[in-house]
This record gives sequence, C-alpha cells and structure tokens, in this order.
Amino acid sequence: FALADAHDGRLLTDDGDARAFAKDQGLTVVGSVGILLAAIDAGKIDEATADEWLSMWIDDIGYYVPYRTISEYR
Repeated sequence: FALADAHDGRLLTDDGDARAFAKDQGLTVVGSVGILLAAIDAGKIDEATADEWLSMWIDDIGYYVPYRTISEYR
C-alpha cells in the first residue's frame, strides 16, 4: 500500500479486505475488470479479447463477477 501511495499509483487487487483497507487509506483501487476496461480504452486489446479472458477466468478458475461480458460493465 505504501508504494502505491508514495507514487500516486493504484492498487490492483480483487481481495475484498485489501480493497476495503486501501479505500480507507484513500488509494484508488482497480480490480481485474477495471484492468480489462483500461486496456480496451488504451487500445491494447479489443472487447472480444477482454470477453474471452473474462470468460476464461470465470469458467476455468472460478472468478466471480456479476456480469459475463465487458459490455455489461459499460
């Protein structure tokens, strides 16, 4: 947390306790879906690729998110 704070950065985590603590400390918190959205917005990947990755995370490793496609987050 100190490193992100010292460099005006962001904490990337999906751990609920870590997110809550970081927010309490005033840090910007970005999760996995936020990273996918940022990558799309930066032109690094397209939405279809992000959807493939999100589906893989959900189906293969049991990642929980309320939506299955990136377009549902927009």
